[in-house]
Amino acid sequence: MPTDIREFQIRTPDRPVGVIHGSLRDVVLEIHRSLSMSRVVVSAYLGEDPSRPLVTGYMDGLGRIEIYRYLNSASGTEFENWLDADRHKIQSLPDGAWTINRFVEMAPPSVVLGEAVLRVPPHELPRVDFALESGMRRMHYGAYLVDATPLQEIHGWTAHYVIRDGDGRALGPIGIHTYYESFDRALEMALSFAETMIDGGITLPELEPQRKG
Repeated sequence: MPTDIREFQIRTPDRPVGVIHGSLRDVVLEIHRSLSMSRVVVSAYLGEDPSRPLVTGYMDGLGRIEIYRYLNSASGTEFENWLDADRHKIQSLPDGAWTINRFVEMAPPSVVLGEAVLRVPPHELPRVDFALESGMRRMHYGAYLVDATPLQEIHGWTAHYVIRDGDGRALGPIGIHTYYESFDRALEMALSFAETMIDGGITLPELEPQRKG
């Protein structure tokens, strides 16, 4: 299952700069800090994949800091979240902080599958990145949006899901009450249950009226 605390190697094209144990947000903040003092390109590599950067930042000709993240794996929850956004013509990742520049479903192992650019100040990034670190899967299905969350319990992996519509109404979390050996399988079943529920017709609870001050 993804985690929000990992080891990242920070490098410039010429030399290693340091190591960070933290989240994607921590890495982006460090790259942004480095670029505020230097125009050199700064990249972050996962400790388990030191051949390809996960994040790269540089200062453009107008003195603006640009920070990009990359999708390097063709499997897992992060890939599925990018894939869902691409298939539904959504130009951003679930948190809304990253705009997708390009994405391909299939490519040789050495080819980057996706690239997204940061569109919010680094300090506004969530502590846990939805696509990469939360372990959650997002699925757009018809007029609805489904978020599935894996849960590890004594009997194995299970999951719950929340169904939302475009008006902000939500139903859930709804547990699937079955257990699996992997969190991926639990997520797949949660999304399947949500599809079945939507196909059968659902009514989402009305929003509570806002109180006037």
